Amino acid sequence: MKKGIAGFITLILVLITTQGAARQLWLSDPEIQLVETSIYDAQFQPLKNENNIFVAFNITVINKTEQDLIIDWNRSRYIHDGRGRGPFVFEGIEPETIRNETIPPDIIPPNGRMSKRIAPFRLIAFAPLGNPGVGIATKGISAGKIPAGENGIFLVARQGERDFRKKITVQISVVSNP
Repeated sequence: MKKGIAGFITLILVLITTQGAARQLWLSDPEIQLVETSIYDAQFQPLKNENNIFVAFNITVINKTEQDLIIDWNRSRYIHDGRGRGPFVFEGIEPETIRNETIPPDIIPPNGRMSKRIAPFRLIAFAPLGNPGVGIATKGISAGKIPAGENGIFLVARQGERDFRKKITVQISVVSNP
């Protein structure tokens, strides 16, 4: 009898927890942030996982010039509520390259385009340290929940000896769905 009651209480708690999570709606304002400069255009969009929670971003940069444009991932930073919160990671990055600040840049050719799914390093869950060579895209590694508030990127691009720095943000909020 006690096992039956305990099972019933557990079932009720699971249903309450599941329903509570289902009533939350994650929103981004704007859904896609667009930035236009004389050198490049950029689109920054939060991405949701299968549970409809923001966990990563997609960034697209279009080079509008006749010279290569270099995206410096070692100096570009995740922004949360106006403060730099560390680097971004993406498919193929090894933890050592982040620690050593040797993340290879993306080189966008003249009039070319680069699009990449990125996630804040500080929110990533890594596989156990005993698995050498495990990268961000490996099974068992996942991006964590992006918190509510102002979220974005401090993007550092370079062309020749000139740096172009741009803050691009969206406002993420969580509302109760009636």
